[in-house]
Amino acid sequence: MVVTACSPHDPRACTPPRSYWPVPRAPIGIQPITSVIALTRDGAIRWNGDSVSFAALRQYLETSHRLNPEPQIVLDTEMGISCRMLERVRNQMDRALECRKPYARCAEGLRPVREDTRWGAHGPVS
Repeated sequence: MVVTACSPHDPRACTPPRSYWPVPRAPIGIQPITSVIALTRDGAIRWNGDSVSFAALRQYLETSHRLNPEPQIVLDTEMGISCRMLERVRNQMDRALECRKPYARCAEGLRPVREDTRWGAHGPVS
């Protein structure tokens, strides 16, 4: 039997980050605002630490480019996540944020984020 989809019992890793997405780096000078999408192995999607539905994530992504300054969106994942969900979120980020454009604000990997500032779709949240 051949299994082609990722599953919780599949020891293979998901596909690597997209080649045109940068790895988040600590900036020199003023640090840009960063929003973090975290995917967890239990299937949760988190936006800056808060659990959100995929529909809410889509809305946040579609409105985030209207913020001034526009935040960098960083995708952070745990080992053992659903590869299907990972690709779904990557595809949504690509569509909403136009990640192939120069200076796009998409990134994947460990993030150097200030943990004292959280941003929602419309600005800082307390």
